[in-house]
Amino acid sequence: MTNRTLAIRAFYAISIVTVLFATKRSHAEDAFILPTQGTAARAADADRLVQSLVARLATAGITARPTPRALVDRAEAAIGCDSPTCARAGLDALVTDFIVAPSFWQTATGDFEFSCSILGHSGEVVEITREIPRDALRSPDAMRPLEDELIGRLPELRRVPDEPAAHVDPNPLVRPAPVATELRRSNANFGLGLGLIAAAIVPTLVGTSALVRDGRCATSGDQGGCARRDDGAWESYHFGARSVAVLSTGAALAATGVVFLAVRPLRIRVMVDADTAGLEARGAF
Repeated sequence: MTNRTLAIRAFYAISIVTVLFATKRSHAEDAFILPTQGTAARAADADRLVQSLVARLATAGITARPTPRALVDRAEAAIGCDSPTCARAGLDALVTDFIVAPSFWQTATGDFEFSCSILGHSGEVVEITREIPRDALRSPDAMRPLEDELIGRLPELRRVPDEPAAHVDPNPLVRPAPVATELRRSNANFGLGLGLIAAAIVPTLVGTSALVRDGRCATSGDQGGCARRDDGAWESYHFGARSVAVLSTGAALAATGVVFLAVRPLRIRVMVDADTAGLEARGAF
């Protein structure tokens, strides 16, 4: 085996070990265990239960150790924060992933109650409490229900809330294209059509009335027929140029109104950009 082959194999072996070590380090998590609160007379039992909890956390990849005495006050302040932001800042300052505050009390019935408060990456504190019967206190499985619940809630403790992504304009010098709606028929066509038909009613009635009465006497004479004016002309109705204009106006208005209702030629489009808004109107027959 040549020296070159040995060097290549050594390089690959070192690379694999480095990757495995980095991976293991990236997944390792730490926890500070605060001093146990509770019945001092049962301190030995409390320590044994805490060690059982520490061993169970180790199976989930969490290395738990007692909080250094100089950091106890800061750890208690972090777990007692009134907001997730404050709690996460406390964890960052202590350079740890979790803080566990256990307590162990004897109840009035003689049984025991073990509880712990756990602060994780989420910034929320999870409270877990279990009663331990007196005759089961020294059982190896005394802490199993509490440990099972803790392991089950680790995803909740590890979850970090998503931060809102900041909006970054990739090219602030280029104005975004305006957003335009589809060119569509406007409901204003109905209003215009009905308005034109309403406006046509009066001239149409006046013109039609003049047409119907064309040639009839305006004033009857004493001997029948139409009376004569002083200039000798008969006093009768005449459908002349003025009447034609009035009737034509009424007919044109009515016809235009019908077209607006039937064809709906008026179309609109709304265009909006970052600073302005516009309205485009078109007429098409």
